[in-house]
Amino acid sequence: MKLSVVILMLWASIATAATIGHGADLVEGTARVVTIRPDSGETAAGWTITATYFPNSSIARIDTVGTTDSIGVTWKPSFAGIVALKASQGRKSISANVSVKFPGIPAGAILVFLVAGTILLGGAGWSLIRLVEHTPTDPEPDGGKMT
Repeated sequence: MKLSVVILMLWASIATAATIGHGADLVEGTARVVTIRPDSGETAAGWTITATYFPNSSIARIDTVGTTDSIGVTWKPSFAGIVALKASQGRKSISANVSVKFPGIPAGAILVFLVAGTILLGGAGWSLIRLVEHTPTDPEPDGGKMT
């Protein structure tokens, strides 16, 4: 079952104000239907939707999702992270930032967590063992004899 990402739009005489919402979590590689809905509640056709992955960064990537029809347009997010969705039709445009989740726990994250924990707790354990095994040395060169 495809869940919809619904972009709600309110038309004003001068400018377009928009309320953006989606019904379910977006997951990388999972198809969703993106729709534009004005006040009347009907799906609006003819809107071109683009997705900007990693917006405002040096590695931003822009993909054209497609043009909506009476049902909407199917979008399958390519990357997990922040995505800026922009819908435009002529001079009107609306946009929203959405979060796309990973499909599972990344193996690299588990590896980094385990290595960092080993270094942190291993260093603490080594320091504790050195402290407990430490035997004090005689601070006086003559062995503490009074002369």
